[in-house]
Amino acid sequence: MDSPLPDLHDLRAFCAVVDHGSITAAAKMLRETKGSVSRRLVRLERTLGVALVRRSPRLVQPTEEGIAYRNRAARVLEALDDARREIEHAGNAPRGTLRITAPPDLAVDLLAPVVARFLEQYPEVRVEMLVTERVLDFDAHQLDVALRPGVSLADSSLIAHKLSEMRWVFAAAPSYLATHPAPAEFGDLAAHRLLLFGPQERLLAEIAQRGRKRDVEWAPPALHSTDGNVVHRAALVGGGVALLPSPVVNDDLRDGRLVALLPGFTGFPKISLYLLHPPSRFVAPKVKAFQAFLSAALKDCAGQQKR
Repeated sequence: MDSPLPDLHDLRAFCAVVDHGSITAAAKMLRETKGSVSRRLVRLERTLGVALVRRSPRLVQPTEEGIAYRNRAARVLEALDDARREIEHAGNAPRGTLRITAPPDLAVDLLAPVVARFLEQYPEVRVEMLVTERVLDFDAHQLDVALRPGVSLADSSLIAHKLSEMRWVFAAAPSYLATHPAPAEFGDLAAHRLLLFGPQERLLAEIAQRGRKRDVEWAPPALHSTDGNVVHRAALVGGGVALLPSPVVNDDLRDGRLVALLPGFTGFPKISLYLLHPPSRFVAPKVKAFQAFLSAALKDCAGQQKR
């Protein structure tokens, strides 16, 4: 005789506990009491006849059987959610909460103004933005969209849409260039106050080693940050020469707040900007609308730069 099918609410509770590692966190997400979630776990284990989690005072960990069952159960729940959303949203205008994650520099300089215009066009959508350099898990953080730059993307089950190609731009404020002659070639940068972030110092050193200016003495950057937004702000007030992605500085270059330097330099690989979302036969209208809106905004920006 076949075992009875588990309750869908029990399945959701189990997946939430595994994803968050805590009954308390799962209960908060599901808007249930801890006792209710605990009873759901017990009922699901009794239905299946197997222990799915190990409980301790501070942590709840899935058993080997629990991990395998969570992976399969999540796919079932996703299919059911897709079916429900397809019925609820078919033909509807974009609405609901759109959760986005992006790195700080792109979130501040690119996404913030685009999101403001997007919300004006789609008033039934509200946006929650998780700004971090970390690559967040879509399920754990209930994300709809991630904006990620990169030369290439690591293999994953996520659907990636290439929005644009970004150039690296050496830029400085007019106030800085008033007292420091603009570099005529790459080696001249060694005489400037450099403002760098992330792995840029290493990349510049590698380019210097490959080029003809090996005899040039390169000093450490005047400012190095883990956050490109810090470097951008320092460049705007005349702090030195920064290396920044084109979407971040396009408006500054157009309005004269920054000046592009070494326009013919091609030593850095081009970086593509991707929008990612989970795979699904049905993509929510809010995600489709945001992808189209952001893509159009980037094309408009690129067109203005060419004129």
